[in-house]
Amino acid sequence: MYDRILVPLDGSPEAEEALPHARSIASRFRSELILLRVDVPIPNLPESRYPPQIESTAEAYLRHVAEPMILKQLKVRPLVAFGDPAHEIVSCVDRLRVDLIVLAGGQPAGGWRGRGIVWHLARRSRVPLLLVRGLPG
Repeated sequence: MYDRILVPLDGSPEAEEALPHARSIASRFRSELILLRVDVPIPNLPESRYPPQIESTAEAYLRHVAEPMILKQLKVRPLVAFGDPAHEIVSCVDRLRVDLIVLAGGQPAGGWRGRGIVWHLARRSRVPLLLVRGLPG
């Protein structure tokens, strides 16, 4: 039913609150978990000129998040993208034939997971969206 599950992460603890739910579903359906980190572009700087440490920091973060899941024999694919987070998430869904998006919602102080992203995904994505409400601070 859910062959590929996308979990967008922005590096915040609030975003990671979606992970236990995604892991549970992936374990039940033997799904591949796609962990997507989208970094917002640096204004007026072409992607080809981004400092390499931006991508390597994002990759290291995803490896750290993925490690416990890999140890539990889950299939995990970390991905890093640059661009508008909502657009990149929908693009990833289409390109990788994702079956479900699991996302922590709410209005965090930082990060990009505010109402705009959720609203865009709810309107534009062709797959179900599981919105996980974070625990109160």
